[in-house]
Amino acid sequence: MIGERSFGADPDDVTRLAGAWMRGAGGVGIACCLKHFPGHGDTAVDSHYGLPVVDRSPAQLEHLELRPVGALSAQAPSIMTAHIVFPRIDAQLPATLSPRVLGGLLRDAASYDGVVVTDSLSMGAVSGRHGIGPAAVLALQAGADPAMVLGGTRAVEEAAEAIAQAAGRGTLQHASLQRAQARLDRLAARYPAGAAAYPRAARDADDALMREAWARSLATVGAARPPAAGARLRILIQRFGSAANLNIHLHCLVLDGLFRRGEAATPDDDGSVGAASAKPQFVAAASGTPRSARRPGVSPTRLRVLPRATYSACPPFLDPPTIVD
Repeated sequence: MIGERSFGADPDDVTRLAGAWMRGAGGVGIACCLKHFPGHGDTAVDSHYGLPVVDRSPAQLEHLELRPVGALSAQAPSIMTAHIVFPRIDAQLPATLSPRVLGGLLRDAASYDGVVVTDSLSMGAVSGRHGIGPAAVLALQAGADPAMVLGGTRAVEEAAEAIAQAAGRGTLQHASLQRAQARLDRLAARYPAGAAAYPRAARDADDALMREAWARSLATVGAARPPAAGARLRILIQRFGSAANLNIHLHCLVLDGLFRRGEAATPDDDGSVGAASAKPQFVAAASGTPRSARRPGVSPTRLRVLPRATYSACPPFLDPPTIVD
């Protein structure tokens, strides 16, 4: 399920590349987070919807998944948990809620005293089995510091109410909550939020580096060839859930010529997406692929290609589009 979100399959490559990324981000005041502990690469179930199980022993994890964590944890501002059951460590609870994983494996065995943040407790692997409130309490009992909850105000309130009630009953120990608060305070002091000067020369240099990195990261599959002008492509965009989200991704293509510069892609009245110019060759219409045939979180869109189409301008916080001819 992680796929291209990982730095690779070789733990030494992952250590080198993730370490470089973390140093670069830390150098400009961004706190990175190693994820997902103790490992997420060997899963076929999406924890947004179901509960993955990885049948690896602690020794097997040490040989592969935990090697980058061991090499980088001393420098890591935070580590995120995995909503995965590792039955040879804890057959009952996913790592996020497991004292054996977070307390025994991470806090004790690895001596990690940085911030441990949960993956979102609103994800199906946890909320569907435990509920958001009980899961928040279990996560803090296991050794997490903040219990991250996405999904709206009510979900956050549910977690906060459960934590407050558990603290009042003594189910959550005051001393452990104070330790968690101290770790979060240290992280906030080390990486204070605030605007910083970003000179034009530095911005241009970063932009050039970003474009080079995107260009070098592109890979071909099979006997792929550059598309001809006017050809049709299908672009599969991860987590496309709205016209606004698609608009962001299409702006990546606007920047380097799929659309002409300055012509933003906008939703049409019928729900399709086209360019502001409304010229036929710029139209991007919704695909006819049946919803039942789509993977969760992925929706296809057809676009016409114009000359000089590249994808190097896509900003780094977005997954690059997957191109299928």
